[in-house]
Amino acid sequence: MEALLMSVFLPWLVYVGVSAAMAFPMPGPGALGSGQLCVLACLCAFGFVLAFGVSALFSWNRPVRCGTPEPTWYTFLFVTSLVAWLLGLLVGWINWEVNLAPYYFITSLKYYDKVDINNARGLQLMDAGRLTFMPGTQLDTSKSMGFRQKDIYCVAPVVPSPGAKLARYDFWAVGKNCCSDHAANFHCGDYSNMHARSGLRMFRDEELPWYKLALQQAEAMHGIRSEHPVFFTWLEDPSAGLNADLTRSMRWYFTGISMHLVLQV
Repeated sequence: MEALLMSVFLPWLVYVGVSAAMAFPMPGPGALGSGQLCVLACLCAFGFVLAFGVSALFSWNRPVRCGTPEPTWYTFLFVTSLVAWLLGLLVGWINWEVNLAPYYFITSLKYYDKVDINNARGLQLMDAGRLTFMPGTQLDTSKSMGFRQKDIYCVAPVVPSPGAKLARYDFWAVGKNCCSDHAANFHCGDYSNMHARSGLRMFRDEELPWYKLALQQAEAMHGIRSEHPVFFTWLEDPSAGLNADLTRSMRWYFTGISMHLVLQV
């Protein structure tokens, strides 16, 4: 009975620890940072897996009176623990990349409140993670544009009031596959919400060149200019978008450990 419980719960604990180490950043006191602690935790878990493998090897090489050695729980424990370690690495890394990397990137940047587009320049707010604009600020969807590169990368300028014309348009709402590449019909984020006047910084660096090309098309089409554009998702509450990422990451984690326990049993 003891061997059975060990074979069920020890590989599961390996998965729980490794997936958590890969997904969630850990405080790094002293010389060790979060990344180094993650590597250390994963190596320690792999050390346990190797210990199970050594025990399995000894059990197979143990002398027997006749015949060949019978498979033992150590063999099952080693194989399932190794699979759990590999799955923990993969699932934890995916959870980090999809959910938590955007969350921690945005929260590491500054939050600006009551941004007045008439006076603010994009160069002044390059370190913004979240922005809330002055009341009355809205999107000018008539000057929106989409650039097609497999997906459609959509941009629309933010203006201080309806119909306002600016010397420069540095603040742009963005979205993917939520506009046309030949007409101004931007419908990304909370574009139709009259209470929306906030932005959550665009995170994916690999998408930035395509948004810049869409912006350049908007400049050429509408005769406007942008000196230092800042791209973000248009939202009513930028904190809600961040909290959704964190909630989704926890849901992924607990779903993963639950499914692994069921499979292990």
